[in-house]
Amino acid sequence: TLELPAESVGPEQLANLQKDYEIEYSSERKRVKLVKNQIGRIVITNYDPASLTNQDRKRLHDEANERADNDVLVDIRSGFEGGEWPLHGVFRLRSFHNVLNFIGQSLDRSKEFPVQKHFKTPAVRENPDSSLGIMVTAWEPEDSELSVRHNGQYYWLKPETGYQWNREGFRLLYQVFQMTVSELGTKGAPVITIAK
Repeated sequence: TLELPAESVGPEQLANLQKDYEIEYSSERKRVKLVKNQIGRIVITNYDPASLTNQDRKRLHDEANERADNDVLVDIRSGFEGGEWPLHGVFRLRSFHNVLNFIGQSLDRSKEFPVQKHFKTPAVRENPDSSLGIMVTAWEPEDSELSVRHNGQYYWLKPETGYQWNREGFRLLYQVFQMTVSELGTKGAPVITIAK
């Protein structure tokens, strides 16, 4: 927000300023007030951020800006729909490479382990100990529909009964992979002709 004496701003300047600012004129004070809305980072809320005071919105904006570029601020407040369990924190968005690296580490070095659910968490049907069960052996599996041989080892999804958690996890990884890969389009690409 910026206030200027009205006589210091001419009509042409006002017209130019209207492109970037909201202009409020006070005839009693003979002042022009310029207000520029600042678009901030993405925040997941259960309320309309416009309902906050400017000071609270600025505090939320500043908190979001202090985070890494791949962090999304979450501010779920009681008193609004979905606020039965207030939550304030961040979701860290990971690259596809980081996701694969995490899964790869669980194969060898740092095994995943079960974590007891919080007493407020409602019942869930599926809660496996690992994000994605991958088997690794030196021999080819007999009961697997699909296996991959790489550097003398065979890799395949851990067999399951009932809900196919591993298959669904693998399918989700495939979809994420497809979203990260794009083909180079021919539109706009230069055409090179070599004459002989």
